[in-house]
Amino acid sequence: MKNVITLVLLSCTLFLNAQNYSFEKITSLEDQNLEEASDLITFKNKLYFLATEYSEDYSTATIHLCHVNSDNTATKLTPICTEGTGSYTWTKFVAGDKLFFTKKDHTGNELWYTEDGVTFNQVVDIFAGIEHSNPSNFCVFNNDLYFNAYNDEKGSELYRCNLNTLEVTCIDLATNENSSYAQQPCVYNNKLYFSAYDETNGLELWSYDGTTAPSMVSDFVVGASGLSPQDLIVFDNVLYFTGTTEETGSELFKYDGTSISMAADIYPGATGSEVTSKTIIDDKLYFSAYVNDKTRLCVFNGATVEQVAFGSSASPDPKHLTAFDGHLFGQAHSFETGKELFYLADENVTMLDIDPARTMFSPKSSLPESITVMDNKLFFIAMVNRKRNIFVVSKSGATAITPLQKQITFSITPNPATSFLAVNLEGEKTEGEVKVYDISGKLVLTQLIQPHNNKVSTSTLPSGIYIVSFQSHSQKYMQKVRIN
Repeated sequence: MKNVITLVLLSCTLFLNAQNYSFEKITSLEDQNLEEASDLITFKNKLYFLATEYSEDYSTATIHLCHVNSDNTATKLTPICTEGTGSYTWTKFVAGDKLFFTKKDHTGNELWYTEDGVTFNQVVDIFAGIEHSNPSNFCVFNNDLYFNAYNDEKGSELYRCNLNTLEVTCIDLATNENSSYAQQPCVYNNKLYFSAYDETNGLELWSYDGTTAPSMVSDFVVGASGLSPQDLIVFDNVLYFTGTTEETGSELFKYDGTSISMAADIYPGATGSEVTSKTIIDDKLYFSAYVNDKTRLCVFNGATVEQVAFGSSASPDPKHLTAFDGHLFGQAHSFETGKELFYLADENVTMLDIDPARTMFSPKSSLPESITVMDNKLFFIAMVNRKRNIFVVSKSGATAITPLQKQITFSITPNPATSFLAVNLEGEKTEGEVKVYDISGKLVLTQLIQPHNNKVSTSTLPSGIYIVSFQSHSQKYMQKVRIN
């Protein structure tokens, strides 16, 4: 019997599991002549982002700060950079009742703020003139906003901005124009901890109580190289960070308020696991780490590290890890979907295939990033049809990104089958890749088919229920089949 099957946008993994989430595009950037959405941030229950406006001949470009309206349209608020996209990096942070951000104009790339999303003011021109101070690495401590910035008199140093008066002062760790490169700030046990450099000790962990002069916690790696603390996070009342030594490479370290030590040697030897993208869910620390030639998702309970299986032979390379609805979301890679959105629930990974289009041998990737939570919804930016737009994930049944324009008659015959399956597309070339999964979701057979040969042998498969997935160019179809 023939079945009318509409385009399936979700991977087989999601098909076989509970369909808890849906996703859809929410912005119409084209209405404002905008492209390339990026850098989501929530402020006063509204979603802000950057988007680029090109001239008609694409010879010039302006990056705008925008927000999403209640009807999901986009509104341009203020230009952030008028010199084209280039390698410009925008930094932003919500502190108190203000959204702080960098804005590049005739005064250079400096620190600005808004309290209402309408009026925009510069905090201070740290590097006077047209040069850039490039503020970054923001953190709030004792009602002050701390960040790193640069000028030719102080070098790259730690700065403090009072959130009430907006007075900015430099906390100069180095002398003259020398730089401490203070960065990665994190509040732990009523102190501000950060990574900072000096010529004698290299890049080490420092602390600051807000009153007395900042000081180095420990010269853990003796000499000018330093431990290079990165990606600081407090977990179970311990400060964890990524550190590097000559013997271990880049691994997970910790500071318990008394001393620094290695928390886990995830990839033994001098190569290192390059731990990144740390986030906490349900009393567990999740992160990305390089182990045995693949970048994998790992989970740490405070004592041991375990790897999370993705069910694909590809390197998952998880990024942008974010907690939402009690689950872990992020970007990951599989051979079946490319680089797409995933979530982890009940120790099972599900890939949400935002852009299921593919060539004969490889899928397209939507490259989801800027994953942000607001109003019990998960927002992210992804690329579909070569355009980067804002999407939202919410709890419900699985839905498509955009409505389909037509239905296509698709069938698997015979059903039940014995020695073979035939893939049939009415009015289309039957050309693509067939994958057969058993009822547990395990891939048991893969085969390319052509219009002149649309049959797949099933003689080696045991009797039972299977899911047959057929990918043809940008469309995917699925059907349940019994094999006797």
